[in-house]
Amino acid sequence: MSANYAPPGLAYSVQVGRQMTVITINFAFSGMAAPLVALLLWSARRRHFKLATYWVALLCALLLFIASFLNGPDMYWGPVYHRPIPLAFDVVIGAINFLLPWLADLNVTLRLLIFYPLKRTSFRTLAAVFGLPLVIKLARFGMIVWYINLYTEVERGAHHGDREAQAKLANVPGPVYAEFALQILDNLWGSGILIYRLRSFLFNHYSVVGEASNVGGANRHRFLTIQSKLKNALHVAVLSCILPVGSCIALAVTSAQKNFDALNSVDAVHYGICTVNILIAQLLPMLYHPEHSSFDPQTRFIKTKNLSTSPGSSRSGRTPQADEADMHVLTTLDPVEELDLPSQTRQEDLELQQSRDTAPSLRKNSEHSQKSLLGTMQYGQTFNKSNLSDSSFPRHPAAALGTSSSTQL
Repeated sequence: MSANYAPPGLAYSVQVGRQMTVITINFAFSGMAAPLVALLLWSARRRHFKLATYWVALLCALLLFIASFLNGPDMYWGPVYHRPIPLAFDVVIGAINFLLPWLADLNVTLRLLIFYPLKRTSFRTLAAVFGLPLVIKLARFGMIVWYINLYTEVERGAHHGDREAQAKLANVPGPVYAEFALQILDNLWGSGILIYRLRSFLFNHYSVVGEASNVGGANRHRFLTIQSKLKNALHVAVLSCILPVGSCIALAVTSAQKNFDALNSVDAVHYGICTVNILIAQLLPMLYHPEHSSFDPQTRFIKTKNLSTSPGSSRSGRTPQADEADMHVLTTLDPVEELDLPSQTRQEDLELQQSRDTAPSLRKNSEHSQKSLLGTMQYGQTFNKSNLSDSSFPRHPAAALGTSSSTQL
């Protein structure tokens, strides 16, 4: 809101001080633009999904950065210098303030595709998960367009000397409160989905945790993986529920004030919501990305390979080409698929562990049988050599017949 026209009953020094507070907050949040761009480099695994979220988040960061500078001339071009801010700048400031939270929440909604990929999720599930957020986004966008038009009319009247024009914004709080309520509902819906996934994750893997706590090897490593994923999912659910929803409630409470400067506080809280949502949207995939989380498929492959090549185990004719194929499969494995481990996979892991446990005894039995067979073969060879060297023993049945015939003759 422009600082050119001080509201009735509010001292100009107080107004400048509050505007300075808003500008400080804006600059503080705009300092996160560079870290956000750095986080975008690890935003997603798939190329098209990464590009979509990249441009949305980059647009949020740039608008946040621009808004902090556009709000600066709003104060410095006030009555002190007798240079009123241009109308176009006022409209741009208002549009950015309204669009930033909408874009940030849209980016969070896009991040739900990490849990519900389009190719592996049914249409009914996608409609149930993304239907309400999309309807909310459309309704909020319509109200934003209406509010920007009203804001433009008010600023145009204010620039023409109508000091009462800005009071029109305070007289239409309905759409503003409706937008706040929809934003709270949008964040609650996303948080509810995350909590639901956390609950299903706990119930689906409770048996695996119980089994893995009693055995070692691959299941023990899987248990540690599940433990780290539970911690990450809990952090994501708490952050996405408490911080954005709490910011929305603070925004609604702040806007309930009946003075003119409440709109500046609303802008400041809007920037806070935008920054928190962008950070959550960028940090969420990093928690489940194998290169930036405690679970690394390459590490698991190395550990499994060491177990298979350790003394007392059998590689069952594994070749380097097969190992490279396993490495390719593990490195291209989607971390989302690791969240839902089917029972068949758990059974195969248990059978694999049992085969590894019984491998030493089988190897000892095979070595014992090989030694006994080798001893029998050596004994047979020695016996044949001793018999062949004895002249009294006929070398061929024909020789025995010939000897007997010559004796008779």
